[in-house]
Amino acid sequence: MRSHITGGFISPTTNSLGMTQRNANGTFKRIRTPFSLNNFDDGYVDNDGRFRVWSPDHPRAYLGGYILRSIVAYDLYHKTAVPLGMNIHHIDGNRLNDEKENLMLISHAEHSTKHGQSRKKDVTKICKFCKKEFKIKKWRLKQKTRGTFCSQKCYHSYSKGKNHSRYSRITTVCEQCGNLFEHIPSRKLRFCSTRCSNRNRWNKMEE
Repeated sequence: MRSHITGGFISPTTNSLGMTQRNANGTFKRIRTPFSLNNFDDGYVDNDGRFRVWSPDHPRAYLGGYILRSIVAYDLYHKTAVPLGMNIHHIDGNRLNDEKENLMLISHAEHSTKHGQSRKKDVTKICKFCKKEFKIKKWRLKQKTRGTFCSQKCYHSYSKGKNHSRYSRITTVCEQCGNLFEHIPSRKLRFCSTRCSNRNRWNKMEE
């Protein structure tokens, strides 16, 4: 059995004697602290970038007992429950900023409209190849291949040219003829050609 006493202190899942707390049926008892403004950061960030906290008694909590911090925090700030059909909007656009002045109660339809309008806004980016500024819709930036180049021409020019790390070149002196030659860094070449390589091998054999 894995010990829950580590680093010289007793884990919250153990009692004062260091023994693991268990339910009546013998299963492991998981101890969690319900959310309050005193343990504001006790939770986790989900895949959508929203902060969730443990509050199983809240009527809008998910099956696992967690709920969006923005909802339960708004309840505590204003001492009122968020009605069904209403959403909490983050004024500054930061989903992790659940401070009182940043939360606004709006309808679901209005909330969808606000985010739809923000996604249609143009964002100014700088092309990685030609270094010129260009505009792109904000919603397209969620695609990993968008927002780097201003056009297909710049994309292909960068990918097939020496600007790309895969096509960068280094200069090396040939150990046989002494001439300079270029090659990609991943190839540790000593000779500029197969002919020089063969000559060097034969010279060593003749010695």
